[in-house]
Amino acid sequence: PNAIIKLFTGPNGTGTLKYTIQVDAKGNFFTTEPIDFGSGLYPAAMGTQTTKYMGSNISMGQCNSCHGVSTEKMWTR
Repeated sequence: PNAIIKLFTGPNGTGTLKYTIQVDAKGNFFTTEPIDFGSGLYPAAMGTQTTKYMGSNISMGQCNSCHGVSTEKMWTR
């Protein structure tokens, strides 16, 4: 909860920061703004104490289609 999701053009927070999305107190996040994923963006979940990076890029915003189904959920502090 209360984290920030950032989408970068490179892995591990490298490249250009393209988008920032706020996470609510329940750990959910969404945006009504369009996101141009281009050839893929690399997510980072940033809490006040830790940051978790995805090792692969994403080309869509349906995070729960994998996380919590075939891939573990991402947690941060």
